[in-house]
Amino acid sequence: MPAVQDYAAKVLSIYYSTDSTKPGSPCTTWSLDLPKYFGTPNLYLGFSAATGYFANNHYIAGVEFTY
Repeated sequence: MPAVQDYAAKVLSIYYSTDSTKPGSPCTTWSLDLPKYFGTPNLYLGFSAATGYFANNHYIAGVEFTY
């Protein structure tokens, strides 16, 4: 299930979709001042995946950053 996260004007919004289109309204939002918590306005995002003992492929179908 695709998930989209937006952060603007100190509000973090989460959107879920059953396809690759972003819904018109978020499932949930939080008022959050991320630079206050991390001490910097510059943040970095990383991805990780694992399957344990068995090998498998993990694909990131798309990433979008807007400021």
